[in-house]
Parts: sequence; C-alpha cells; structure tokens
Amino acid sequence: MDVPKVKLFKIFYDRDSQASIGPGYIPLDNCDGPADWFELWPILHYLETNTLEDRTWYGFFSPKFPEKALLTREEIDRVLSANPDSDVALFTYNWTALALYENTWLRGEMFHPGLIACTERFLAHQGQEIDPRRVVSDFDTSVYSNYFVAKRSFWEEW
Repeated sequence: MDVPKVKLFKIFYDRDSQASIGPGYIPLDNCDGPADWFELWPILHYLETNTLEDRTWYGFFSPKFPEKALLTREEIDRVLSANPDSDVALFTYNWTALALYENTWLRGEMFHPGLIACTERFLAHQGQEIDPRRVVSDFDTSVYSNYFVAKRSFWEEW
C-alpha cells in the first residue's frame, strides 16, 4: 500500500516564534503578512504558489500548536498513518468549548461579534444555503485554530 507523505508547516511571525519550531515541522514565514489575516495569509500564499501532491497530508499550524493541542509530531503521524484513506484529520483541542456551544459559529460570535453575519454573507456569495445559527457541531466535525491536516482534494476546495 502507498503510504501518504506528511508535510506539516509551522507558521512563524518573528525570530522568537521561528526559533520555537521543533523537528518535523517545515517553517512557513509570516513575518511580512497582513497582521489581520493571522495564519490565513501564509496558508493561502502557500496553496496559491505550490502544486500540491496526491496522497500527501498538508497541515499549517500556529507556533502555539504544541502547547494548545498537547500533541507531538509522532502522535499526529500515528493518527494519519491509521487513516490513510481519509481526506481530513481534525486535531481539536478545546473540548469544553465544543461541549458548551451548539456550534463553533455561536462560540465564535461571543469572542468575535459579527462573525455570523460575515459567515452568512460569505455563504450567500458562494451560493450556499446554510444557516450558521442552526448548524449542530460535534466532536467529529469541529476544529479550532486551523488544527487539522488534509490532502489535496480538501485544500483545492478550501
């Protein structure tokens, strides 16, 4: 069986966050990215300027991933190896937040007022008839902070 490759990137913003990148992660520079785009800018830039390979997992993590998710690179590799035919693997770290809110948009609205309205405009623009207030999230379908790893088929739609 063809074992998928794994490319995990760690986004950095300055010398300190660059120095915190441990072995097994590929540094991804965000020193000059727009501050209000956070991790989105380097992810989008990478996806637009690189050809993604088939049967390869890609993940883009913030410098705080190890302390938030409490996962090692080896643990991530074990999950991915155990699921070679999946397209996405979620590494959600905030189980309490998932349990307290019906979905991630409702929680997000508490900390980022206007998130739901922005999401509704985006979904309408995409021709999607989804009401973010009515979606029910669970532990298998939710993730925070871009803490997921996915294959090309997912990233091409993302």
